[in-house]
Amino acid sequence: MPHVYTILVADSSLETFPSELLSNLPVRNFFRKIKKKPSDIILDSNYHSRFMSNLPNLSKRGRPDIPHLALLACFGSLLSQDRRLRVFIHTINDLIIEFHPSIRLPKNLDRFKGLMIQLFKEGRVPPLSDEPLLTLHPQSLTQFLISAREKHDLIVEFSQKGDVLPSREYAYLLSSRCSNPLLIFGGFSHGHLNIDSKFVDYRLSIYPHGLELFSVISHVLASLYNFEEEQNVNL
Repeated sequence: MPHVYTILVADSSLETFPSELLSNLPVRNFFRKIKKKPSDIILDSNYHSRFMSNLPNLSKRGRPDIPHLALLACFGSLLSQDRRLRVFIHTINDLIIEFHPSIRLPKNLDRFKGLMIQLFKEGRVPPLSDEPLLTLHPQSLTQFLISAREKHDLIVEFSQKGDVLPSREYAYLLSSRCSNPLLIFGGFSHGHLNIDSKFVDYRLSIYPHGLELFSVISHVLASLYNFEEEQNVNL
């Protein structure tokens, strides 16, 4: 039975305002008006959709609420309360965010975005801490998975394209057939992860239709915890 589960939310819609958009006159006027730099703003389609139409990979941009809610689902879980969860975010711009298990994230999205801006500027939060709550690593998804393949004895990608399994079956797979699993989820609104099959042992789905990411993570983590509780009772 795994002592710790590792979560990776990949291709997450989390980035500062893309500087390449400054070639657009309305964008320059926008920043002149608010008196901020692109590095002071998290890209958010709620406020910036009129500037985003020409961005590549648009379906994976401008949704910081998605990784925010996913993180709240992770750190609000019983596995996290038991300090049995490690969480990483991979951003659309190939940055890895590592979260200390004891972190208490702000529930307000604006405060969360402020925290991310500080992290992107400083590289860690708190900046001078020997044991930071947030740490930033420049690393592509492939680089992360190459390292993960050596550390984890089971890697599972949760995807709408995956094989649909009942909660008890995937909980058994993740709780009883490995000691150090990595669970991968996509951190965006539409589309799919493009992960080479050599890095993934299983592609699974928990439901035949699309669900919000925070709902999937909450369901998976609760299923794992409940399955382990049942196994402990039956010992």
